[in-house]
Amino acid sequence: MTHRGKHVRAGWIGLSLTAPTALLLSSSCDSPSDIEVVGNVVPLTLEVTPLSGGPGDTIRLVGIAHNLTGLAIELGIACRPGISFYITRPTGRQASVYDGVAFTCEGKDSNSLQPGETDSVSWSWVVPDTTGTYHARAALDFRDGQVNLSAPAAIDVE
Repeated sequence: MTHRGKHVRAGWIGLSLTAPTALLLSSSCDSPSDIEVVGNVVPLTLEVTPLSGGPGDTIRLVGIAHNLTGLAIELGIACRPGISFYITRPTGRQASVYDGVAFTCEGKDSNSLQPGETDSVSWSWVVPDTTGTYHARAALDFRDGQVNLSAPAAIDVE
C-alpha cells in the first residue's frame, strides 16, 4: 500500500442513497485528515436470473462493479468476496447470502479493483421453502460496512 500513490485501502465510507454515490476512502495513515473523497467511482449493478422460482430452485446473482478512478481499491470483509449479496425475506428480515459460509483467506480477484477495472462476483442462491416476494441487492464490502447498494431486484417464490 502506498500513501499518496495508487493504492488505497478502504477505511471508512460515506453513503449517499441517491445516485451518484459518494465514497470516502482512507489510506493506511489512519488519520481523519488523510481521508480522500472520491465521488462517482464504483458503479454497482445486480443481475438476477431467473426472477422467479420455487423452493429448492437456484437463482443466479451477479454483482458487477466498475472502478472509474485511477486508484486501486481494496474490498472485502473477513476473507469474503468484495461484492456481497443480501436477500430480504417476505417478512422484511435481511441477511447476507454469505452468512455461515466459511471462506479461505487467499486473495480473491474481487478484493482488489484496479483503476478502470470491471469485476464481477456470481452466487447461486437456493430458494428457501417460504413463498412470497424476496428482494436481492448487491453491495461493495469494506471492513467497516457496505456501500453502493444496488437497486433491489424482486424474486417471486411460488
